[in-house]
Amino acid sequence: MKKAIFIIQIILSVGCFKLSTAQQHIFKTYTVEDGLVSNHVRRIYQDKKGFLWIATIEGLSKYDGHKFINYTTVNGLSHNNLNDVYESADGKLYLAENDGTVDIIQHDVIVKKAAFRNVVINEFFISRDNRVIAATDTSGLYEIKNGKLVKPYQTYPDATYHALTEFNDSLLIGGSHDFLRLLNRELKLFLEIKQVKGLVIGKMVKERWRLRRA
Repeated sequence: MKKAIFIIQIILSVGCFKLSTAQQHIFKTYTVEDGLVSNHVRRIYQDKKGFLWIATIEGLSKYDGHKFINYTTVNGLSHNNLNDVYESADGKLYLAENDGTVDIIQHDVIVKKAAFRNVVINEFFISRDNRVIAATDTSGLYEIKNGKLVKPYQTYPDATYHALTEFNDSLLIGGSHDFLRLLNRELKLFLEIKQVKGLVIGKMVKERWRLRRA
């Protein structure tokens, strides 16, 4: 996703109060004026301790509920343009940078180029069976196993995927330029859906529907 830029505002819930019949949330907008490293945000990730990590095109911000701590190439990042953030079981934060570098942050310390290189990861996706799949530019799909990037056999090994989500227990949906692909658990093609030419999928969200009796 080298050319894609997502420009959004960070809107975080900072408090709430209860009315007589419903709960209403109070929202605040944070920008660079509040200490955020950039207003051009790519991903927002909450780690296991509750901290928010905001990946932007100009660096990474950590938000503790009160203030921002910023990470850029000035204080250790290999590249400022970040695509995604993922936390491993041992508490390491993997930072997918848009030049193909993956740095690691552990205990708030950056370890440069400590993970993978030369693969541009657009998104880390964690499946319901805890597989960690990396969607990449022109390199198909990888899995992260024991801290290593492993490329399984797949129908389109050189494809670009910008986003992944699960369709059901057996199918993944991969989105990119001009197409949606349904893949089985072995990452083989099940179905391909062509889209409007020029349309780029940057993120997919699965909404869960719950049926209730009247």
